[in-house]
Amino acid sequence: MRLSNKIIAICLNILLGAAWAATIYLFIHGFFVEGNFFVKLLNAITQTIYGVFAILTVELMFRAFENSYHLKKLEQDLQELKEKLEKK
Repeated sequence: MRLSNKIIAICLNILLGAAWAATIYLFIHGFFVEGNFFVKLLNAITQTIYGVFAILTVELMFRAFENSYHLKKLEQDLQELKEKLEKK
């Protein structure tokens, strides 16, 4: 993902990597319960939901920063266009 602010981009990429790692860990950890295979699979999927929620939250933050950047750029372009039209 390309963001204009490099520090925010690095922080969000680290958070995204941590969310993916947590998701994989929770899925694997979900199999270490007592019971048959169905109970283990259900537990793994249930625990994975927390990691997926974290991934989606970080992705939404990426989208919010991207939209903010694009809106600022669009506002700048519209101001330039308005100035050109007023000069005519």
